[in-house]
Amino acid sequence: MVVLMVLLKKEILELHIITNQVQRVHLLQHQMCLPMVVTL
Repeated sequence: MVVLMVLLKKEILELHIITNQVQRVHLLQHQMCLPMVVTL
């Protein structure tokens, strides 16, 4: 049971890291898009 919990926590942590990276990429894309919109 303890191993299961540890595995679950690891999965959740990895998921959290992935979502953070995705959000960061979205933010970067948004920042890249903003100047383009302004120049248009």
